[in-house]
Amino acid sequence: FDAQQTLMVVDRSGAALRTTCWLFAAFASAAPRGKTDVRGSLALLAYDVDLDPLQPLFLGLDISSSQAARREDTDKIVAEIRVKPGIEKANTAIRNAMADAAMAQAPDDAHPAEGMLGWAALERSAALCAALGRTRDAASLLRRAVRDKEQVIGPDHDDTVASVLKLADLLYHAREYNDAEPLYRWALQSSEQELGRDNERTFKCVDGLARCLCADKAYEDAEALMRRAAGDKEEALGRAHPETLQSLTALAGLLMETGRADESEAYYGEVAEVCERSLGAGHADTLAANAKLADCLRAQGKFEDAEPLLLRPLANQERLHGYNSAEVLSSVRGLGAMLREQGKLHEAEAYYVRDAEGKQKTLG
Repeated sequence: FDAQQTLMVVDRSGAALRTTCWLFAAFASAAPRGKTDVRGSLALLAYDVDLDPLQPLFLGLDISSSQAARREDTDKIVAEIRVKPGIEKANTAIRNAMADAAMAQAPDDAHPAEGMLGWAALERSAALCAALGRTRDAASLLRRAVRDKEQVIGPDHDDTVASVLKLADLLYHAREYNDAEPLYRWALQSSEQELGRDNERTFKCVDGLARCLCADKAYEDAEALMRRAAGDKEEALGRAHPETLQSLTALAGLLMETGRADESEAYYGEVAEVCERSLGAGHADTLAANAKLADCLRAQGKFEDAEPLLLRPLANQERLHGYNSAEVLSSVRGLGAMLREQGKLHEAEAYYVRDAEGKQKTLG
């Protein structure tokens, strides 16, 4: 293969391929000039390679003349992808070619994968397919891993349960809640029996099942699980631990969704207070917590309390993300909507104009 046909991915999970810029880089390296249908022309090399021996080589690279990517360069790439004819078709073909290569590397379905190497190959291929949007193929590979592990090492083995949880998460994100729910219950029951209630994996199982039930509008069962998660995490990790705060935030969101904003306010307020005390007012987690609290206050008509929570973080958001970033413009829109709801149309207009101008500069 020559350099125009080969892309080597040195990435355990395929996460780099999720971003548009990396897909553009794949297009540039794999597609001959003027050619957009690249299916079959891309060779995916060494995805199954053990990366540990390569680490000393990377550490020994001379990067003295390297330069960090500039924002204007990535903006230019994204703008070109957005307007250039054929790029989307090329990216789709690139993704399909990579996913096909990943599927080809997986053990043959006619011969069950046995042992850690075979199972790891199935799950690496599944991770790459999922990253490239081939959810059905990823689910098929993970189901094979679960089936083969269940047959060889049993349904309650730690490695089997880990694969069950991966499959449940994949199906949840694909909005296949009816298929994900029994898998979460399987993983939760096994984790609780083998590891106990206060284990990290058990926490993940409870969180996943609660999210799944909430998405399926089974709010009563979801709330019970969220309260359990918050209580167990508080007992094991402490009230101010990030995992505990995450569960409190999820519970507050469910309470908001079910019309109990007054109860939600107490949890959002606690999370915002702890984040500000431990991380600082300008930290991204603090800003996000204050934004949720502001939305909760606004939903109750407490505009005077909500307004400073939206105004105060703007400068920090601009510093962290940029003047016209999605995070900043979201806050700007929130301020505009709140002012409009109060009848302050002239003040609201200024924020809506800024939002429109920001979108025009970033999106065209």
